[in-house]
Amino acid sequence: MKWCKIEVETNSQTADLVSDIMFELGMDGVEITDRNNLSFLASDSKRWDYVDDEFVKNYPDKVTAKGMVSPNLCESIVEQLREKLNECKELFTLDFGSLNITVNSVDDKGWADGWKKYYKPFAIDNVMIVPKWESSTSKKIKVILDPGIAFGTGNHATTAGCIKLMQKIEVKNKKILDMGCGSGILGITALKLGASHCDFCDISQDAYKMTKENAGYNNIPLNYMEVFLGDILTDCNLRMKLESKKYDIVLANLTAGILSEFCNFFKKALKNSGFLIASGIIAERKQEIAQKYSSSGFIIKES
Repeated sequence: MKWCKIEVETNSQTADLVSDIMFELGMDGVEITDRNNLSFLASDSKRWDYVDDEFVKNYPDKVTAKGMVSPNLCESIVEQLREKLNECKELFTLDFGSLNITVNSVDDKGWADGWKKYYKPFAIDNVMIVPKWESSTSKKIKVILDPGIAFGTGNHATTAGCIKLMQKIEVKNKKILDMGCGSGILGITALKLGASHCDFCDISQDAYKMTKENAGYNNIPLNYMEVFLGDILTDCNLRMKLESKKYDIVLANLTAGILSEFCNFFKKALKNSGFLIASGIIAERKQEIAQKYSSSGFIIKES
């Protein structure tokens, strides 16, 4: 199927307003491209350990808002869009930029879901990760997954590493915490490996939603799990609630900055004989994080 991609050139201060108008007109996949939005990469060192210089260097200079419409609606939508943008210019004393509109034809080929054709069933030792839209006759332990827009397909080395390590320790009948759960892949895998209960926690609404959906795809009984939405660094009640549960195993595929912040929390949330499986640490910070956890009383078994 063909789609029309409509793109409006604007400024940082008005990009949200332009995108709202596009969304209200019924466009799909509305997105903003703005170099100024990359500032968070440098400011949020807890959640971003590494920024690819080439990515920043090649990022477009122009601020644009883009959206998709079906070809039969394109002409009408562009006309309405022009009218709405002109109305905004009259209503607000803002610099909207050029507001140039460009239209291009895009071959669908699943522009929203095209990545799915590259995401096939794959094994991580005795576990088989099976995308929801695929099937597998494997005799391995199947984990059915739709990552949606939450992090965690299993293809990433940090996720796969956690699943490999999980299979090296005793998971059966254990109480698990999947911290920063993303798609829920780690905790769901633990439950499929025989864990008795898993709590999932993430700050993302998308992760909260996808974890529940993926648990359903894997027929996980509701009394075997609980999903928490919140940030333990700012929500004291959530932090204390999770700390009081005393887990056998904590799964944490995060960044070095967050792992550093969570060190004391993990120490309190784990039983004395418990295991922490942590991943997501770039090589440059491996020694720093190892030292932090060692000095806090953790014994590093494998790295």
